[in-house]
Amino acid sequence: MRLPWTGTALLVLALASPAQVSRQGDRYLLRVKWQKGHSYTYTISTKVTVPGAREPIGQVSSYVMKVKDVRNGVATLEYQFRNVQGMSDKVETAKVDSHGKTVSGDSPATELAGLPDRPLRIGETWSNTTTTESLMGKMTIRNALTLKKIDTVGGKKVAVLSLAMKLDGAKVKGTGSGTVYVDVADGMTVRAEMEQRLTVPTTDKRGVAAKQVLPVTVTIRRK
Repeated sequence: MRLPWTGTALLVLALASPAQVSRQGDRYLLRVKWQKGHSYTYTISTKVTVPGAREPIGQVSSYVMKVKDVRNGVATLEYQFRNVQGMSDKVETAKVDSHGKTVSGDSPATELAGLPDRPLRIGETWSNTTTTESLMGKMTIRNALTLKKIDTVGGKKVAVLSLAMKLDGAKVKGTGSGTVYVDVADGMTVRAEMEQRLTVPTTDKRGVAAKQVLPVTVTIRRK
């Protein structure tokens, strides 16, 4: 079972798959170029601001993905989350295709990816929708991603993606926005930031049902 804000980190990690960014005329094609034997590690920093608290509640966790095999564009992956509340540290296995979609197994880091079917011009947007489980019940997550520009950041040539997210569940609703920086040279996400506002049910001091807004920030960096 995942926390309500875990979907944010999972989407950004989905973009951390090795998506090759190749130019085709005035457009760019995003595809996963899996490389057998490669391993990728990311740190995930999450902060949740609870009303009345002196400071945000923070958590630092990590995600490791290993490419065990690649056949006909489909990779066999081993992945592991470490210190993610509500998720097991157990090593899991899944098979994922060149669009970043899971073929078999259950890979939470790729289930939200859904790379576009066509090359994109700068400024074009693609979208996808998924349903996931959390500690607050089932949620539908709608994502819109836009290829903003190709730029140089920290000495690396990167594709800059903007991300907008809407979450809708029986017990939690929310919106989110952020930016993802994808290294054009090797296709890996080098950095990502997300801000999210979640509305969750609670009770006031009199025990009356109420709603609470929780600001959440997520920062993911490649080691």
